[in-house]
Amino acid sequence: MGLDTNLSKLSTVRLLGKGKSIGQLKKAHTVQIRLTTENEMKCINVNSASLSFQGFYYEPNNILYPLTDSIYSQSVNNSRNASTGKLEIYRSSKSTGSTLGDEEVWLLVQKVEKST
Repeated sequence: MGLDTNLSKLSTVRLLGKGKSIGQLKKAHTVQIRLTTENEMKCINVNSASLSFQGFYYEPNNILYPLTDSIYSQSVNNSRNASTGKLEIYRSSKSTGSTLGDEEVWLLVQKVEKST
């Protein structure tokens, strides 16, 4: 969003007056977005993620409305990566459940070995 805000401040007349075309602006905008994305990707740990939990309800017209704010879990590591996890979940007895609880879930795991 910062890129769009900064570029929107530049008027077409000012750019054309400096000998730049709209096509060059689009290319420069694309290059800037790519560079910004590459820099942000260096800060992201791709071997972990957080889960979001949120309650919803249906109104009579079958429209889904949020009931609660999102709650995020602690960081969950990629278990298939030997540097972040030692166990890999390869089978689960359930994938969904009731919010009332009182359900047992079995997870079958196997050990991840670090390869050199």
